[in-house]
Amino acid sequence: DECYTQIQTIYDPEIPVNIYELGLIYEVNGDVDNNVHVLMTLTAPNCPAAESLPAEVEEKIKAIEGVLRPTIGAYMPREDGSLGLLLDVGLNADCKPENLNQFATLGSLFAKYILNFDNPKVALINLGEEEGKGNILAQATYPLLKENRHINFIGNVEGRDILLAGADVFVCEGFTGNIILKLAESIYDLTKRRNIDDEHFKRFNFEQYGGVPVLGVSKPVIIGHGISHAMSFKNMILIAQRMLEKDLLGKMKESFTGQA
Repeated sequence: DECYTQIQTIYDPEIPVNIYELGLIYEVNGDVDNNVHVLMTLTAPNCPAAESLPAEVEEKIKAIEGVLRPTIGAYMPREDGSLGLLLDVGLNADCKPENLNQFATLGSLFAKYILNFDNPKVALINLGEEEGKGNILAQATYPLLKENRHINFIGNVEGRDILLAGADVFVCEGFTGNIILKLAESIYDLTKRRNIDDEHFKRFNFEQYGGVPVLGVSKPVIIGHGISHAMSFKNMILIAQRMLEKDLLGKMKESFTGQA
């Protein structure tokens, strides 16, 4: 009862109705270890509600010990047919270098065990490839990524590299990531309006992937689009199933042991 009471204090930022009364909460269960499991639906990552609701629900879903902030990743279809992972895409608009360093570790594990890259290449999104380029955040993050023994860091990449195979995991703060995500989402709509029939551009249809992962929390969490249909729900379930089968969360916990 206390869990439901707390959840009813979280309101949709666009209308004065709490997320429980909106029907976003499907189920709340507690186990013998006092862990709370919330089954819910969320709006799309490019919607203002999706930037605020996960942060509040995060209080109900325990973060992995040692993780400073969970992150949301998004898939970037590349020209070679593979998927890259971009993170953060809106959950953390302002970040510290330590946050981006942890996002890189989380994203690398997801890319390895879910996207099937043997040794994922991790890159920092920047305005130039040379070390020392970028704003204060990028300059401070680079040496942390360079020293991170959990990742295969290849250096800086520019925006033009994101939809190519320049890297497998692209790291940035959520402000930049959300702008990139929305730009990528517009590609599919643009090609449909102009009647362009191209297999590559069809891969920018979000329905193919179901939803985007929230990484850094102790249970599988997938954020789906607010207008998702049956195919999206099926693919969200398959992603969550694969995360469990690969014990992805256990591997994440191992990587952050001793960092709390």
